[in-house]
Amino acid sequence: MKKKIICSVAFLAAIIGASATVKWVGACGAEVITVSYEYFIDAPEEIDEYYQLLNTIYCGVEDGEYRIIRYDL
Repeated sequence: MKKKIICSVAFLAAIIGASATVKWVGACGAEVITVSYEYFIDAPEEIDEYYQLLNTIYCGVEDGEYRIIRYDL
């Protein structure tokens, strides 16, 4: 019974979490599933900084272009 409850909670968390994810495509074409801009509701100035950091990590490019593809459309 306890295992079923844990699985149910994990499933609900995955559904809720999935609505707050986006596909980020970096300057080099790298694709990453990551948090949506909705995650930054309390600190909107950090949105671009976070997505640019992904460019640095995955593409080795600072201040490069990136695209955000939303899944909740």
